[in-house]
Amino acid sequence: EKGEAERRATSLESINAGSVFVPVLPLFEDPSSTAFRTGQGNGISDKNEQNGASVTPLLPINDVRLFLNEQCRTLDEKIGEIVAKFPPADSKTKLITSAEASIILLTCHSAIITQYYMDSIQSIE
Repeated sequence: EKGEAERRATSLESINAGSVFVPVLPLFEDPSSTAFRTGQGNGISDKNEQNGASVTPLLPINDVRLFLNEQCRTLDEKIGEIVAKFPPADSKTKLITSAEASIILLTCHSAIITQYYMDSIQSIE
């Protein structure tokens, strides 16, 4: 019985979003720096133009895509680990299946994203 309880505890501990990439970060850049001027057509820019490039506090859209792709990749990897450790969603004999474990993972990850966002706003203010 003790081995089964330890196995279940280990499985439940594996439902954490610690290894999932969080695509939220505050940026502090000098508006006069080259990195700050993009001109890549983010859709939002300051009306002030410097040397023909749009001045924008946003990451270029390609960088945003890279962040989101990394989040998706790490989420897929973590869900794959969960599917390997928990019984299939159609299992009638277990309380927590891979479906419930995946929902817990996604909920934890959403909470972390929210906390990162709130921390970012607080650090700017």
